[in-house]
Amino acid sequence: MTRTIQTATLAFGHLIDRSQSANPLLSKNVEVQIWPELRETHDGASSKGLSRVELEAKFPRFDFSACNELWDYPPHNTKNATLRAEEARRRLSILSECYKSIVLVTHAGFIRYLVEGPSFKVCGMASSHPGCTVTSSNLMNRSSLL
Repeated sequence: MTRTIQTATLAFGHLIDRSQSANPLLSKNVEVQIWPELRETHDGASSKGLSRVELEAKFPRFDFSACNELWDYPPHNTKNATLRAEEARRRLSILSECYKSIVLVTHAGFIRYLVEGPSFKVCGMASSHPGCTVTSSNLMNRSSLL
């Protein structure tokens, strides 16, 4: 989850910071939600998460109440990843009734379960499910990350 939060902060930090501004002229209605369902889909060492207390200490401006106290999520398997993707699509469908724009930042492995269609480039994907359209723009190319 750390990498995902860092990516979201890098890409959208200017909007997140403005939404938390006390100045109403700078404030935007940008809500950040942390969904542990969007975690990676493999069990490599880099996919082991931090406890909720560690996440809160590392990223104090975000709400981690939806996360388990310990990173004790079940090991990855196709069935669990598919169920997590179905839950994420359900939540996105509900949120789409309240929000004009939704940005979802997650891992490439999980995106494969979340959407259907051809493979995608870094930060680029578009797909649609009944009641939920998932799209994104190519925000950056690989060379801009170096």
